[in-house]
Amino acid sequence: MSFDQEFFRNNRLRLMNEHPDSLIFVAANTPMQRSGDSCYPFRQDSNFWYLTGIDEPNLVLVLDTIKKQETIILAEKSEIEEIFDGQTNTMELSEASGIKNIVSNKEGESVFKNIKSDQKVYLNLAKNRPNMAVNPHRQEVQKKIKAYSKKISDIRPSLDHLRMIKQPVEIEAIKKASELTKEILKLVSLSIENGPESEATVFNFINSQLASQGLTHAYEPIVAAGKNSLTLHYIKNNAAIDGQTKALLIDCGVEYNHYCADISRTFRLNSDQKTRQIIEAVTNTQARIIEALKPGMLWKELHKLSEELMIEELRTIGEDVNIDNIKKYYPHAVGHYLGLDVHDTGDYRKPLVENMVITVEPGYYNPKNEFGVRVEDDILITSEGATIL
Repeated sequence: MSFDQEFFRNNRLRLMNEHPDSLIFVAANTPMQRSGDSCYPFRQDSNFWYLTGIDEPNLVLVLDTIKKQETIILAEKSEIEEIFDGQTNTMELSEASGIKNIVSNKEGESVFKNIKSDQKVYLNLAKNRPNMAVNPHRQEVQKKIKAYSKKISDIRPSLDHLRMIKQPVEIEAIKKASELTKEILKLVSLSIENGPESEATVFNFINSQLASQGLTHAYEPIVAAGKNSLTLHYIKNNAAIDGQTKALLIDCGVEYNHYCADISRTFRLNSDQKTRQIIEAVTNTQARIIEALKPGMLWKELHKLSEELMIEELRTIGEDVNIDNIKKYYPHAVGHYLGLDVHDTGDYRKPLVENMVITVEPGYYNPKNEFGVRVEDDILITSEGATIL
């Protein structure tokens, strides 16, 4: 599947129709420093890509809904930067996005200067998340706008609404990402049949599979053996594995055409029957949740159902769980939206509707068992229920 100009043009049109008589700015990401003069691999702002299909850093998209005009403002580049990083090919930007009006950084200054003080202005605002740095380019654009207008509204809620329900080409991209991830996990399963030496061995195997296919991770994988799998976002991925290690939890996802997969599997590493029973109980819980999914369900209803089913399945194998303590052993949500971001945009107060893509990932993390279990798949909400992608 491919994303053509029409996809991005329609996304812009839908956004502009929601905000007549407005000026909308959407800032691209800037490369983030890793150390010294080296950067982390560049990942475009998802909203900017959704509207343009462009992976170039430091650009600004401007949508003038009064003049019905679309503009891309280029990044400022010195001659030295062009020698090291290459020149920006404006023809390629136009071919990807369908936007013809592409102006230099200097020419783009007039766009900011022409902002009227009483004009409705929107931006993908820069807001901090705990322990995370905001990409600075949005802050720079916000500062420029504030020089001419104090009334800046956040455009992200409108984009959240648009991105929440997936178009056919998006569903196909997520499906492909999920299929590729599951293929890699099948290979992992075969590779650990005789017992892996360490988490790092498995982690490196996953990396090699992605590299050989020219793929990238949608997020930092989790390869957690034994007690490490009790930590929900464990990413050290370097502990030794021995004959006493009961289980291995892997949570990983391929990014394909900018869209993410997010899949978890828990593998039994020894012949302990209780380990097998617990993994099966969580697997059965997940299957029953997916079977119950249908349009109109609320997230809080879905999570409550997942707790009830988890308790029922675990109690049949003698686990001491009940409605009072289940949150201690199952502390995370039953799932989340999935798309351009692994934890994609969406309103968790709204009911599920057809063509939403979500994850379903019940988990059980009881320290007395010395391992945690999570089973996760990517799910498309259909007109009648749900299907695994």
